[in-house]
Amino acid sequence: MENLLCNKLQQRIHYFSAVYRKSHDQKARTWITFDGKEILSAADLTYFIEHETRYTQLQQEQQLEAIPSTGNWHNSWDSPERIALHDAYDEISRHMLEEGKLDSYEMLQALLTYPQLSIEKARKCENPFIRALTYFDKRTGKRTLLQQPIPTHPIEQRFYAIRYEVENKQPNNL
Repeated sequence: MENLLCNKLQQRIHYFSAVYRKSHDQKARTWITFDGKEILSAADLTYFIEHETRYTQLQQEQQLEAIPSTGNWHNSWDSPERIALHDAYDEISRHMLEEGKLDSYEMLQALLTYPQLSIEKARKCENPFIRALTYFDKRTGKRTLLQQPIPTHPIEQRFYAIRYEVENKQPNNL
């Protein structure tokens, strides 16, 4: 990933990942630094605690029922209760991503996928973190950067502002 950085970000952006093998379920943390300061972090434990708290809250607000145990897993799997719980879980995941919160696996998968994408595909990707990485990419030139609209997603905004800073431009409205 660091080989894809634009010249002015070389040796200033660094990517890190750690797996805590002795912790329960081997939790991980992935993070990015700019000039030694952390600009984005995805820690499984922190993410899962917040996700579970929000999920429990949503279950209570929507008064979602537990999955019925009928002895037939097909009936349980197809139950409206399971589907509602699954939808609530996905809704929380979407909201957290919109807020710029990732788990380590999501971030690491994006970092592994990104180098294989064309810059055009990366800019149009559904994943806002992958789109954010395009602002650091040497394949995104200064003119292209100037022509792009100011992003609205928090991760993209952060990466956009850093690239503008290193290119000696003043970011608009950031």
